[in-house]
Amino acid sequence: MKPVIAVYQRGVMPYRRPFFELAAAALEKEGIDLTVMSADQPTAQPDLDLVHETGKPRYIELGSRFRRSVAGRDIVEQLVVPRDLWRALRETDPALIVTEDLSALPGNLQIPLFTLTKRRPYLIWTLGPAILGKRRSSFRSFATPIIAALRRPAAGFICYSRWAAEQMERAYGKPCFVAPNATVGRPAAIDLGSLPRSDGNSIRAIFIGRLTAQKNLQLLLEAAKLSTTRVEIDVIGDGEERPALERLASELQIVDRVRFHGDIRDPDRKAALIDRAHVGVMPGLGGLFVQEVQARGCPVIATAADGTEQDLVRAVNPELYLEQPDAKRIADTLSALASDPNRLFDARTAAFSAVRDDYNLERMVEGWVKGALWGLQSGKR
Repeated sequence: MKPVIAVYQRGVMPYRRPFFELAAAALEKEGIDLTVMSADQPTAQPDLDLVHETGKPRYIELGSRFRRSVAGRDIVEQLVVPRDLWRALRETDPALIVTEDLSALPGNLQIPLFTLTKRRPYLIWTLGPAILGKRRSSFRSFATPIIAALRRPAAGFICYSRWAAEQMERAYGKPCFVAPNATVGRPAAIDLGSLPRSDGNSIRAIFIGRLTAQKNLQLLLEAAKLSTTRVEIDVIGDGEERPALERLASELQIVDRVRFHGDIRDPDRKAALIDRAHVGVMPGLGGLFVQEVQARGCPVIATAADGTEQDLVRAVNPELYLEQPDAKRIADTLSALASDPNRLFDARTAAFSAVRDDYNLERMVEGWVKGALWGLQSGKR
């Protein structure tokens, strides 16, 4: 009977399924099956009778007994308790468990207890420590010793960024494996010289993501008003903050320069909007948006978010990383890019190379599987 690696996450988003498909295929070559458990759907009983298809992950949707959002001043935490996780683990009998870090609390606290009774190792899949410059929610502060209780017994960590790996290794002194947080495959070569060049008087910015307070999109609108360069903005996404942002655009008298497109499911339409932009702007939390546009040669102005921006922006385009973002700093950075076509081209080149060389699905699978195989071996020592 083949050994099983079980993954537990709060939820499995559609963009993550291609990763699990590729990881399962890679593990199949090693004679290992992959099972992915989540609290996605509120089912009465999890379906534990599914069988593995060759090279495919087995998904078990546990549902949740409890789910609540806890809003902090900068970060919203999600508390989730899954149904029958212990039973699913017992019946799956994994040789290794890989559990999500903070966002799966408190449900994943069952993992160290289960592995202790079964004498099996577990790894933690993590974005790293608290997000730089972001104030914790009251729950995060209260849960600090609980988080430590989850992390300390782990055999090691699989990290979404090199920055996270460095931080976790320093904090816990355990092996850390980098699986760059990716949703795109390695991009094919593109002619960066054919992408739009600024005329020195205007620049087009793009934002993609859910419109929530944590994204701080109002800073980009205010920057468009302040900038000495004309700033055109395309906003792709929807959310509860959209009405307030549309009112702000009206108050700032920049309605003619801001286009709210809503959610765009058509990949060709979205790609066309990215390709006509000079730069992306991420003034608050986020992360996946950065690699999505950089894969098409569009650099990003960013601040502290999920840690991946430390690799994707700060390390390759440091002048586009803002320690303390405000509308004036964003406006100045936009104006500087608009006024120097060579600088914009260099930023495009560095942004594209970061995704082509590191932040793609192939690299993510490679790093994740390497960590998982090490974790399996750690249980045999």
